[in-house]
Amino acid sequence: MDSGWRTYSRTALFETGSILKNNPIPAANIYSKLLSVEQTNTAIIYNDTYFFKIFRKLEVGINPDLEVVRFLSEKTNFKNAPLYGGSIQIKTLNQEMTVLGMLQNKVNNQGDAWNTMLSLLDTYYEKIITSSPAHSPIFISKDRMYFMDAPAFVRNLIGRETYSRVIQLAQRTAEMHIALASDPNDADFIPVLFTSHDQQQLCESQSHLVHDKLNALAHKLHTLPTEIAAEAQLLLNMKSNILARLENITHANIHATQIRVHGDYHLGQVLDSGDDFYIIDFEGEPLRPIEERRLKTSPFKDVAGMVRSFHYAAYGALYLYPERYTTIDTNQLEEWASCWYHYIHRFYLTAYFDRVEKQSFIPQNKQELDLLLKTFILEKAIYEVGYEMNARPTWLRIPLRGALVAIGI
Repeated sequence: MDSGWRTYSRTALFETGSILKNNPIPAANIYSKLLSVEQTNTAIIYNDTYFFKIFRKLEVGINPDLEVVRFLSEKTNFKNAPLYGGSIQIKTLNQEMTVLGMLQNKVNNQGDAWNTMLSLLDTYYEKIITSSPAHSPIFISKDRMYFMDAPAFVRNLIGRETYSRVIQLAQRTAEMHIALASDPNDADFIPVLFTSHDQQQLCESQSHLVHDKLNALAHKLHTLPTEIAAEAQLLLNMKSNILARLENITHANIHATQIRVHGDYHLGQVLDSGDDFYIIDFEGEPLRPIEERRLKTSPFKDVAGMVRSFHYAAYGALYLYPERYTTIDTNQLEEWASCWYHYIHRFYLTAYFDRVEKQSFIPQNKQELDLLLKTFILEKAIYEVGYEMNARPTWLRIPLRGALVAIGI
């Protein structure tokens, strides 16, 4: 297959990426395997080398997954995302494009980072169960938190391997954002300054989210189990406080740029090759309109998503897999789940900020930085509350607790 576009009918086009140009497969030697994994897309593996993603939800416009994968692969040196192989698109009667599917290289992996963290958490909890630590958890907070800053017994429980993998993940996150902000000439990717209008729009969007999700939670309150309903009511009581916190963004003068981001970043969107991490699925949150998912924003949106994912992992290992622990173990381990999350997300943030410290998308003023980070973490937790109460009610207590932690309760 040669470079550029091939037209297979009046409206169907195939674009070839560099990896397919450089490594073509003779038609006679092609074999394929349909993946059975439950996803919003259909996936086919060709020759155990290429991964073809068929988008089942067709939308008019530029698909951000294709756009970002192609940009990272063709225009940057970022190596920890799939390489772009090509795409099939159709042109509508009014000349608008719709992406049908995208070809990329197959990333060899041992599973996703979610399962990696659950495995590391199993080791952490087993150490606690078998050793019965003499100390209760100790929570130390610092602006920058390194492994040696944690108490010795906490370091022993968490382990050097977990710390190293979290640092590696933070560095890959930072490198992704640096790459996404690296082209000063591509209008779709060039960083843009935060404006007061942007801050006002961000506040309005987040406030609308709070009203929508918490009103829905209030209507479902009577259907929730007693212990979950109590935390839900506590969150509902804090609605005005939450809205006031989100409004703080409109009173700040943010000195930073906005960039293209992953948009739906969590441990499940990262593949673990065994010795490295690879970031996948750049579509953004699938329930949002395609143009909204292409908007530039603060990379703290992604950082907040990963911070929340660590919280999910810490408590999910206890609540979502009851066969692993007895009720007594679960009750005793809850404070240790909080301990793991406390240190792990601080290790992650420290490694991330160490890597991106001088980038234009990072405010140099600590108050501005903290405001952005806390705002996006709170927004993500509220979004998760709305998602879980409809899709996975048994998971609801995790984002409820996360939202309460985000507002200091």
